[in-house]
Amino acid sequence: MNKYFVFDMNGVIKKRLDYERLIFLLKSGLTFEEFYDIYSRKVKLVETGKITDDEFFNDLINTFGLNYSVEEVKSIFKRCFNDIYKSTLNVILKLKSKGYKVCMFSSLKRSDYECLQEIFDVSLFDKLYLSYEIGYDKTDEESFTYLINDLEVLPQDIYFFDDRLSNVTNARNVGINAYQVTGETIEHIFLENNLYNV
Repeated sequence: MNKYFVFDMNGVIKKRLDYERLIFLLKSGLTFEEFYDIYSRKVKLVETGKITDDEFFNDLINTFGLNYSVEEVKSIFKRCFNDIYKSTLNVILKLKSKGYKVCMFSSLKRSDYECLQEIFDVSLFDKLYLSYEIGYDKTDEESFTYLINDLEVLPQDIYFFDDRLSNVTNARNVGINAYQVTGETIEHIFLENNLYNV
């Protein structure tokens, strides 16, 4: 079968980072809004491979005036890395049993991927598209053109699942079948759209 099912990590394969806990453990003294506004602007650089994880964490330490080493901040992030959605794992296993190809395409840091490997069998994926390796994240529509070209299939042969509507829209704009889902809604979306039999 030349159909590819492509899953986002955060919000779909695993629960999103626990930012409230992260802010508490970092003792930054900032509100969620203040922290996330700065963090979200800085994280794109590390997620597209323009800076290393160590450079990113060091930048956070300096920006927020944290009294931690890089290794300590990494450890705190790891403690806030949430568990997988068993529902998404079930979907992936069912797709694999039917002979479909399954991939992950995620905007993430190298350390995020290392954490994922500890809680999820990444060998289930036929291909991995990790933003820090390919230099694109899903906020860039061109990333989906990259995906199409690399898989060497027609856009309509790709089914993409992400919890962020903007990423879903970018995928749809280049002809990919894209669905806004979370790990809590994914099984319903698959059944509702008969996606096990495309």
